[in-house]
Amino acid sequence: MVVNYPVGVYEGRILSSIGKHVKTIQNFSSGLENHLQNRHNPPMDFRQRQLHNCITRPDDPRLESLKIPVSISGNDPLLHRYPMKITEHVLALMKTDTAVRRQFLPHADENLVLTGQSPDPLDENRYSPVPGLIHKYAGRVLLKVTHRCAAHCRFCFRKRFHNGSETPDHEDFPIGAWLSYTASRRNIREVILSGGDPLMLHNDQIRRILTVFAKIPHVDIIRIHSRILTTWPSRITTTLVRILQKSAPLWFVTHFNTAGELTPKADEGLEKLAMAGIPVLNQGVFLSGVNDEYEGFKTLCTELVRRRVRPYYMHLLDPAPGTAHFNVPAERAVELIRCFRRDVQGYAIPALVREIPGRPSKTPVVSSESQENHLHPK
Repeated sequence: MVVNYPVGVYEGRILSSIGKHVKTIQNFSSGLENHLQNRHNPPMDFRQRQLHNCITRPDDPRLESLKIPVSISGNDPLLHRYPMKITEHVLALMKTDTAVRRQFLPHADENLVLTGQSPDPLDENRYSPVPGLIHKYAGRVLLKVTHRCAAHCRFCFRKRFHNGSETPDHEDFPIGAWLSYTASRRNIREVILSGGDPLMLHNDQIRRILTVFAKIPHVDIIRIHSRILTTWPSRITTTLVRILQKSAPLWFVTHFNTAGELTPKADEGLEKLAMAGIPVLNQGVFLSGVNDEYEGFKTLCTELVRRRVRPYYMHLLDPAPGTAHFNVPAERAVELIRCFRRDVQGYAIPALVREIPGRPSKTPVVSSESQENHLHPK
Protein backbone atom coordinates (compact mmCIF):
# COMPACT_ATOMS: atom_id res chain seq x y z
CA MET A 1 0.00 0.00 0.00
CA VAL A 2 1.32 3.44 -0.94
CA VAL A 3 1.63 5.95 1.88
CA ASN A 4 0.63 9.50 0.90
CA TYR A 5 2.48 12.44 2.41
CA PRO A 6 1.44 16.10 2.30
CA VAL A 7 3.70 17.97 -0.08
CA GLY A 8 4.22 21.58 -1.09
CA VAL A 9 4.03 23.12 -4.54
CA TYR A 10 7.68 22.30 -5.34
CA GLU A 11 7.34 18.70 -4.26
CA GLY A 12 3.95 18.43 -5.94
CA ARG A 13 5.41 19.35 -9.32
CA ILE A 14 8.12 16.74 -8.92
CA LEU A 15 5.70 13.99 -7.96
CA SER A 16 3.34 14.96 -10.76
CA SER A 17 6.12 14.63 -13.33
CA ILE A 18 7.14 11.19 -12.11
CA GLY A 19 3.77 9.85 -10.95
CA LYS A 20 3.00 8.17 -14.28
CA HIS A 21 5.92 5.81 -13.66
CA VAL A 22 4.94 4.80 -10.13
CA LYS A 23 2.00 2.54 -10.90
CA THR A 24 4.02 0.70 -13.51
CA ILE A 25 6.77 0.02 -11.00
CA GLN A 26 4.32 -1.17 -8.37
CA ASN A 27 2.76 -3.64 -10.79
CA PHE A 28 6.04 -5.39 -11.48
CA SER A 29 6.44 -8.82 -10.00
CA SER A 30 9.31 -9.20 -7.56
CA GLY A 31 9.97 -12.88 -8.12
CA LEU A 32 12.95 -13.28 -10.41
CA GLU A 33 11.29 -16.27 -12.03
CA ASN A 34 8.51 -13.91 -13.17
CA HIS A 35 11.05 -11.33 -14.26
CA LEU A 36 12.58 -13.82 -16.62
CA GLN A 37 9.30 -14.33 -18.43
CA ASN A 38 9.07 -10.64 -19.37
CA ARG A 39 8.77 -10.25 -23.13
CA HIS A 40 11.69 -7.80 -23.22
CA ASN A 41 14.12 -10.52 -22.12
CA PRO A 42 14.86 -13.99 -23.45
CA PRO A 43 12.46 -16.45 -21.73
CA MET A 44 13.94 -19.36 -19.83
CA ASP A 45 17.43 -17.95 -20.35
CA PHE A 46 20.66 -18.45 -18.40
CA ARG A 47 19.39 -16.35 -15.49
CA GLN A 48 16.57 -18.72 -14.68
CA ARG A 49 18.90 -21.70 -14.94
CA GLN A 50 21.36 -19.96 -12.65
CA LEU A 51 18.81 -19.57 -9.86
CA HIS A 52 17.25 -22.98 -10.34
CA ASN A 53 20.67 -24.59 -10.04
CA CYS A 54 21.62 -22.97 -6.74
CA ILE A 55 22.74 -25.24 -3.93
CA THR A 56 20.38 -24.89 -0.97
CA ARG A 57 21.20 -27.98 1.13
CA PRO A 58 24.45 -29.18 2.70
CA ASP A 59 23.82 -32.72 1.45
CA ASP A 60 23.70 -31.62 -2.21
CA PRO A 61 25.64 -34.19 -4.27
CA ARG A 62 27.61 -31.43 -5.96
CA LEU A 63 29.26 -30.59 -2.65
CA GLU A 64 30.02 -34.25 -2.02
CA SER A 65 31.54 -34.68 -5.47
CA LEU A 66 33.95 -31.82 -4.76
CA LYS A 67 34.80 -33.35 -1.39
CA ILE A 68 33.87 -30.11 0.36
CA PRO A 69 33.29 -30.85 4.07
CA VAL A 70 30.11 -29.49 5.66
CA SER A 71 29.80 -29.20 9.44
CA ILE A 72 25.98 -29.23 9.63
CA SER A 73 23.27 -31.66 8.55
CA GLY A 74 20.41 -31.01 6.19
CA ASN A 75 17.90 -30.72 9.06
CA ASP A 76 19.92 -28.28 11.17
CA PRO A 77 17.62 -25.45 12.45
CA LEU A 78 20.30 -23.03 11.31
CA LEU A 79 19.11 -23.51 7.72
CA HIS A 80 15.66 -22.26 8.69
CA ARG A 81 17.01 -19.18 10.41
CA TYR A 82 19.43 -18.38 7.61
CA PRO A 83 18.96 -20.46 4.49
CA MET A 84 21.84 -21.72 2.40
CA LYS A 85 22.20 -20.46 -1.16
CA ILE A 86 25.24 -20.98 -3.37
CA THR A 87 25.39 -20.28 -7.10
CA GLU A 88 27.24 -22.53 -9.50
CA HIS A 89 29.78 -19.74 -10.01
CA VAL A 90 30.55 -19.62 -6.28
CA LEU A 91 30.63 -23.41 -6.14
CA ALA A 92 33.35 -23.47 -8.81
CA LEU A 93 35.43 -21.07 -6.70
CA MET A 94 34.83 -23.10 -3.54
CA LYS A 95 36.46 -26.14 -5.10
CA THR A 96 39.95 -24.68 -4.60
CA ASP A 97 39.47 -21.44 -2.64
CA THR A 98 39.01 -21.98 1.09
CA ALA A 99 38.42 -18.25 1.68
CA VAL A 100 35.41 -18.27 -0.63
CA ARG A 101 34.23 -21.53 0.92
CA ARG A 102 34.30 -19.97 4.38
CA GLN A 103 32.16 -17.03 3.27
CA PHE A 104 29.32 -19.07 1.76
CA LEU A 105 29.27 -22.53 3.34
CA PRO A 106 27.10 -22.86 6.48
CA HIS A 107 29.05 -23.79 9.60
CA ALA A 108 28.06 -25.09 13.02
CA ASP A 109 29.71 -22.02 14.59
CA GLU A 110 26.77 -19.98 13.33
CA ASN A 111 24.64 -21.56 16.05
CA LEU A 112 26.64 -19.62 18.65
CA VAL A 113 24.90 -16.35 19.45
CA LEU A 114 26.71 -13.98 21.78
CA THR A 115 25.52 -11.18 24.02
CA GLY A 116 25.55 -7.94 22.04
CA GLN A 117 24.70 -9.57 18.73
CA SER A 118 21.44 -8.40 17.20
CA PRO A 119 19.31 -9.34 14.18
CA ASP A 120 19.41 -5.60 13.37
CA PRO A 121 22.96 -4.75 14.47
CA LEU A 122 22.97 -1.30 12.86
CA ASP A 123 19.54 -0.39 14.28
CA GLU A 124 18.27 0.26 10.77
CA ASN A 125 14.62 0.00 11.75
CA ARG A 126 15.01 3.13 13.88
CA TYR A 127 16.06 5.09 10.79
CA SER A 128 13.33 3.76 8.51
CA PRO A 129 10.52 6.35 8.28
CA VAL A 130 9.08 4.43 5.32
CA PRO A 131 9.31 0.63 4.98
CA GLY A 132 12.33 -0.25 2.89
CA LEU A 133 13.87 3.25 3.10
CA ILE A 134 16.71 4.08 5.50
CA HIS A 135 17.56 7.70 6.20
CA LYS A 136 20.47 7.28 8.57
CA TYR A 137 23.01 9.78 7.24
CA ALA A 138 22.39 13.36 6.16
CA GLY A 139 22.17 13.94 2.44
CA ARG A 140 21.36 10.41 1.34
CA VAL A 141 18.77 7.67 1.62
CA LEU A 142 19.16 3.94 1.10
CA LEU A 143 16.44 1.86 -0.54
CA LYS A 144 16.19 -1.86 0.13
CA VAL A 145 14.59 -2.64 -3.21
CA THR A 146 14.64 -6.41 -2.70
CA HIS A 147 15.60 -8.90 0.00
CA ARG A 148 16.92 -11.39 -2.58
CA CYS A 149 20.58 -12.17 -3.19
CA ALA A 150 22.14 -14.50 -5.74
CA ALA A 151 23.97 -16.25 -2.89
CA HIS A 152 23.89 -15.95 0.89
CA CYS A 153 27.01 -14.67 2.64
CA ARG A 154 27.23 -16.28 6.07
CA PHE A 155 28.46 -13.07 7.73
CA CYS A 156 25.68 -10.82 6.36
CA PHE A 157 24.41 -8.13 8.73
CA ARG A 158 20.98 -8.27 7.06
CA LYS A 159 20.63 -12.04 7.24
CA ARG A 160 17.30 -11.50 9.00
CA PHE A 161 15.72 -10.86 5.60
CA HIS A 162 16.64 -14.17 3.99
CA ASN A 163 14.25 -16.36 5.96
CA GLY A 164 11.25 -14.32 4.83
CA SER A 165 10.29 -13.27 8.37
CA GLU A 166 10.86 -9.56 7.79
CA THR A 167 10.39 -7.10 4.94
CA PRO A 168 8.48 -8.25 1.86
CA ASP A 169 10.01 -8.16 -1.56
CA HIS A 170 9.84 -5.29 -4.02
CA GLU A 171 6.20 -5.73 -5.06
CA ASP A 172 4.96 -4.71 -1.61
CA PHE A 173 7.35 -1.83 -1.03
CA PRO A 174 5.75 1.65 -1.08
CA ILE A 175 7.50 3.13 -4.12
CA GLY A 176 5.28 6.19 -4.05
CA ALA A 177 6.15 6.83 -0.41
CA TRP A 178 9.87 6.54 -1.22
CA LEU A 179 9.48 9.13 -3.96
CA SER A 180 7.36 11.42 -1.82
CA TYR A 181 9.78 11.22 1.10
CA THR A 182 12.80 11.94 -1.08
CA ALA A 183 11.16 14.70 -3.12
CA SER A 184 10.02 16.54 0.01
CA ARG A 185 13.52 16.75 1.50
CA ARG A 186 15.79 18.93 -0.59
CA ASN A 187 18.86 18.04 1.47
CA ILE A 188 18.80 14.49 0.03
CA ARG A 189 21.43 14.54 -2.71
CA GLU A 190 22.02 10.83 -3.18
CA VAL A 191 19.87 7.70 -3.47
CA ILE A 192 21.48 4.31 -2.80
CA LEU A 193 19.92 1.10 -4.16
CA SER A 194 20.66 -1.82 -1.89
CA GLY A 195 18.93 -4.91 -0.56
CA GLY A 196 19.48 -7.84 -0.79
CA ASP A 197 21.12 -7.26 -4.11
CA PRO A 198 19.38 -4.70 -6.34
CA LEU A 199 20.64 -6.46 -9.46
CA MET A 200 18.34 -9.37 -8.64
CA LEU A 201 15.57 -7.16 -10.01
CA HIS A 202 14.54 -7.37 -13.64
CA ASN A 203 16.19 -4.92 -16.03
CA ASP A 204 12.92 -3.06 -16.58
CA GLN A 205 12.43 -2.62 -12.85
CA ILE A 206 15.94 -1.25 -12.48
CA ARG A 207 15.42 1.11 -15.42
CA ARG A 208 12.18 2.53 -14.05
CA ILE A 209 13.49 2.97 -10.51
CA LEU A 210 16.51 4.83 -11.83
CA THR A 211 14.34 6.93 -14.14
CA VAL A 212 11.90 8.18 -11.51
CA PHE A 213 14.52 9.07 -8.92
CA ALA A 214 16.68 10.80 -11.53
CA LYS A 215 13.72 13.14 -12.16
CA ILE A 216 13.99 14.59 -8.65
CA PRO A 217 16.01 17.78 -9.26
CA HIS A 218 17.94 17.79 -5.99
CA VAL A 219 19.09 14.15 -6.35
CA ASP A 220 22.57 14.45 -7.84
CA ILE A 221 23.89 10.90 -7.54
CA ILE A 222 22.46 7.40 -7.65
CA ARG A 223 24.58 4.63 -6.21
CA ILE A 224 24.14 0.86 -6.60
CA HIS A 225 25.59 -1.56 -4.05
CA SER A 226 25.90 -5.11 -5.38
CA ARG A 227 27.83 -8.29 -4.77
CA ILE A 228 26.71 -9.79 -8.06
CA LEU A 229 30.22 -9.72 -9.57
CA THR A 230 31.31 -12.19 -6.90
CA THR A 231 28.22 -14.39 -6.89
CA TRP A 232 26.82 -14.20 -10.43
CA PRO A 233 29.05 -12.05 -12.67
CA SER A 234 27.28 -12.95 -15.91
CA ARG A 235 24.38 -10.81 -14.66
CA ILE A 236 26.39 -7.76 -15.81
CA THR A 237 25.19 -7.81 -19.39
CA THR A 238 25.61 -5.20 -22.09
CA THR A 239 21.89 -4.42 -21.83
CA LEU A 240 22.09 -3.84 -18.08
CA VAL A 241 25.17 -1.64 -18.41
CA ARG A 242 23.41 0.53 -21.00
CA ILE A 243 20.57 1.05 -18.53
CA LEU A 244 23.02 2.09 -15.83
CA GLN A 245 24.95 4.31 -18.22
CA LYS A 246 21.82 6.26 -19.13
CA SER A 247 21.29 7.05 -15.45
CA ALA A 248 24.50 9.02 -15.06
CA PRO A 249 25.76 10.27 -12.75
CA LEU A 250 25.69 6.78 -11.24
CA TRP A 251 28.30 5.06 -9.10
CA PHE A 252 28.63 1.30 -8.77
CA VAL A 253 29.92 -0.23 -5.53
CA THR A 254 31.15 -3.82 -5.62
CA HIS A 255 31.85 -6.18 -2.72
CA PHE A 256 34.99 -8.25 -3.18
CA ASN A 257 36.62 -9.62 -0.04
CA THR A 258 39.46 -11.59 -1.65
CA ALA A 259 41.46 -11.48 -4.86
CA GLY A 260 40.22 -14.99 -5.64
CA GLU A 261 36.79 -13.50 -6.32
CA LEU A 262 38.24 -11.42 -9.17
CA THR A 263 37.62 -14.10 -11.78
CA PRO A 264 37.76 -13.72 -15.57
CA LYS A 265 33.96 -13.46 -15.60
CA ALA A 266 34.08 -10.73 -12.98
CA ASP A 267 36.74 -8.98 -15.06
CA GLU A 268 34.39 -8.98 -18.04
CA GLY A 269 31.71 -7.26 -15.99
CA LEU A 270 34.13 -4.71 -14.57
CA GLU A 271 35.41 -3.96 -18.06
CA LYS A 272 31.87 -3.32 -19.29
CA LEU A 273 31.28 -0.88 -16.45
CA ALA A 274 34.60 0.88 -17.02
CA MET A 275 34.08 1.22 -20.76
CA ALA A 276 30.64 2.71 -20.08
CA GLY A 277 32.27 5.39 -17.94
CA ILE A 278 30.65 4.17 -14.71
CA PRO A 279 32.94 4.77 -11.71
CA VAL A 280 33.40 1.68 -9.56
CA LEU A 281 34.28 1.51 -5.86
CA ASN A 282 34.75 -1.54 -3.66
CA GLN A 283 33.62 -2.17 -0.11
CA GLY A 284 34.83 -5.20 1.79
CA VAL A 285 34.68 -6.65 5.28
CA PHE A 286 37.62 -7.93 7.29
CA LEU A 287 36.83 -11.59 8.03
CA SER A 288 38.85 -14.02 10.07
CA GLY A 289 40.24 -16.81 7.93
CA VAL A 290 39.31 -14.94 4.75
CA ASN A 291 41.32 -11.73 4.33
CA ASP A 292 43.05 -11.05 7.65
CA GLU A 293 46.56 -11.93 6.42
CA TYR A 294 48.72 -9.20 4.94
CA GLU A 295 49.67 -10.64 1.57
CA GLY A 296 46.11 -11.66 0.75
CA PHE A 297 44.74 -8.25 1.68
CA LYS A 298 47.47 -6.49 -0.28
CA THR A 299 46.75 -8.60 -3.35
CA LEU A 300 43.03 -7.80 -3.15
CA CYS A 301 43.60 -4.03 -3.11
CA THR A 302 46.31 -3.93 -5.77
CA GLU A 303 44.31 -6.20 -8.09
CA LEU A 304 41.25 -3.98 -7.66
CA VAL A 305 43.25 -0.91 -8.66
CA ARG A 306 44.66 -2.74 -11.65
CA ARG A 307 41.06 -3.26 -12.77
CA ARG A 308 40.23 0.44 -12.31
CA VAL A 309 38.28 -0.21 -9.11
CA ARG A 310 38.98 2.14 -6.19
CA PRO A 311 39.21 0.41 -2.78
CA TYR A 312 36.72 2.50 -0.82
CA TYR A 313 35.96 0.97 2.59
CA MET A 314 37.04 -2.03 4.63
CA HIS A 315 34.50 -2.59 7.37
CA LEU A 316 34.87 -4.25 10.70
CA LEU A 317 32.31 -7.02 11.13
CA ASP A 318 28.82 -5.98 12.20
CA PRO A 319 27.61 -8.06 15.19
CA ALA A 320 24.83 -10.09 13.56
CA PRO A 321 23.85 -13.35 15.27
CA GLY A 322 26.14 -16.32 14.65
CA THR A 323 29.02 -14.36 13.09
CA ALA A 324 31.53 -14.28 15.96
CA HIS A 325 33.86 -16.76 14.23
CA PHE A 326 34.37 -14.18 11.45
CA ASN A 327 35.43 -11.39 13.78
CA VAL A 328 38.81 -9.72 13.20
CA PRO A 329 39.97 -7.60 16.18
CA ALA A 330 40.17 -3.90 15.45
CA GLU A 331 43.87 -3.84 16.39
CA ARG A 332 44.66 -6.44 13.74
CA ALA A 333 42.72 -4.56 11.05
CA VAL A 334 44.43 -1.28 11.96
CA GLU A 335 47.86 -2.86 11.66
CA LEU A 336 47.05 -4.42 8.32
CA ILE A 337 46.10 -1.01 6.96
CA ARG A 338 49.19 0.58 8.52
CA CYS A 339 51.56 -1.96 7.02
CA PHE A 340 49.79 -1.66 3.69
CA ARG A 341 50.20 2.12 3.67
CA ARG A 342 53.97 1.71 3.65
CA ASP A 343 53.93 -0.46 0.54
CA VAL A 344 51.40 0.95 -1.94
CA GLN A 345 50.09 4.14 -3.47
CA GLY A 346 47.53 6.11 -1.50
CA TYR A 347 44.57 5.54 -3.80
CA ALA A 348 44.87 1.77 -3.27
CA ILE A 349 44.28 2.10 0.48
CA PRO A 350 40.68 1.72 1.67
CA ALA A 351 39.39 3.56 4.72
CA LEU A 352 38.94 1.29 7.75
CA VAL A 353 35.52 1.95 9.28
CA ARG A 354 32.81 0.52 11.48
CA GLU A 355 29.15 1.44 11.70
CA ILE A 356 27.90 2.43 15.13
CA PRO A 357 24.15 3.03 15.60
CA GLY A 358 23.39 6.66 16.34
CA ARG A 359 26.56 8.08 14.81
CA PRO A 360 26.09 10.65 11.99
CA SER A 361 28.51 8.80 9.69
CA LYS A 362 30.66 5.70 9.45
CA THR A 363 33.27 5.80 12.19
CA PRO A 364 36.96 5.66 11.17
CA VAL A 365 38.86 3.00 13.10
CA VAL A 366 42.23 4.22 14.36
CA SER A 367 44.56 3.34 17.23
CA SER A 368 47.05 5.31 19.25
CA GLU A 369 50.23 6.13 17.35
CA SER A 370 52.11 5.20 20.51
CA GLN A 371 50.90 1.62 20.41
CA GLU A 372 53.95 -0.61 20.61
CA ASN A 373 52.44 -4.00 19.85
CA HIS A 374 52.75 -3.90 16.07
CA LEU A 375 51.78 -6.83 13.90
CA HIS A 376 53.99 -7.68 10.99
CA PRO A 377 53.09 -8.65 7.41
CA LYS A 378 52.90 -12.39 6.85
